[in-house]
Amino acid sequence: MDSRLQQGARQRVKPKVKKYIILVLALILGITLLAGCDDGKNEQIPEPIDPSTPETLLIVDEAREILHAWVDSHPFQLSGSLEPESDDHTVDGVEYYRFYLEIERFGVSEILVHKETGKLFHLISPGNTTFEPLDDWYDKNHSPKLYEISLIEAEAREIAQVWLEDHPIKEPNILELDYDNAIVDGEEYFAFYLDSHEMYWFSILVQKETGELLCRVRSDGEFPTVDIEPLDDWYDRFF
Repeated sequence: MDSRLQQGARQRVKPKVKKYIILVLALILGITLLAGCDDGKNEQIPEPIDPSTPETLLIVDEAREILHAWVDSHPFQLSGSLEPESDDHTVDGVEYYRFYLEIERFGVSEILVHKETGKLFHLISPGNTTFEPLDDWYDKNHSPKLYEISLIEAEAREIAQVWLEDHPIKEPNILELDYDNAIVDGEEYFAFYLDSHEMYWFSILVQKETGELLCRVRSDGEFPTVDIEPLDDWYDRFF
């Protein structure tokens, strides 16, 4: 009797063990599936890159803001300001915005801003495709370091003589050895004269710090006058 009871008990236990094992396996399978789903959700699939998508170009206001910030951080001897006008400019198939920078005593310079990179360049002259980085142009022509030491008379004389050789006025187109000092608008100049008795009324003024050239013309008569203007302007008008 005892052996039959024991056998029946073992038979009743076996189904329970099987059910327990099945539940454990089902639980493990469910956890595995959930983990797989989470991994799939967290995985980021990169979007394909379209090589035909064009580069983003600066708009003209953004380009002007870049150039304006440059002007604010690069002082000119007197002043420099951007003019309101601008236009498109293409050099060798590369697109730029062109702006105009008014520099007192030096006139207007043309500045290019690359439409993609925002890099700045100085255009050498209108109608000329030659240009250089804006910082290089500034360092060579307008950096405050250039004005820390005044020109000596020999240096100023050489500047005036070189100009005279390129812009002949009266033979033999050389300067007298004598010279004067002059003050124009509070700034100091050397005053040089042509070696010509007929041109006694004319002198070339060379600014002692910048080398800027002016023309000084004295009139005859009971009430003589003195007119001073940029030397190139005077020459262009009469020659």
